[in-house]
Amino acid sequence: RETGGEYAYTRDGVLKKNFLEEALSIHMKPKPHHYFYCKDCPQERTKNEYKPDSCKGHLIRKFVKECWSKCACSKHCGNRVVQRGIIRKLQVFFTSEGKGWGVRTLEDIPRGAFVCEYVGEILTNTELYNRNNERMRNEKHT
Repeated sequence: RETGGEYAYTRDGVLKKNFLEEALSIHMKPKPHHYFYCKDCPQERTKNEYKPDSCKGHLIRKFVKECWSKCACSKHCGNRVVQRGIIRKLQVFFTSEGKGWGVRTLEDIPRGAFVCEYVGEILTNTELYNRNNERMRNEKHT
């Protein structure tokens, strides 16, 4: 069953074609209204902490909203993909370049299909900037 909403998946658990195409076009050919401009940009501050340039803009990404407990649909609704968990064959591996751990698929995945949700820590640009500065202050070079 599809909900008919903009964020609904198809019956196969794949994002609707128009949603996916619009999300991709925002990355390929962004328009001015696809950007958010902050007053004190952490990215510009990393280039020059004392006199940062004005913000060049951050792309506003589309997001997927799924049905939840307050919806009238059942737990088998086609718009509850992430809630069902990982159904793809994935492999965790250490990269040959020594850059750390990665995840890859062991099967072909249809375009727009859900793979897995991100469960790491999400940082704001400001928090990333502060942590990088703190790490650099604590590093010892020999």
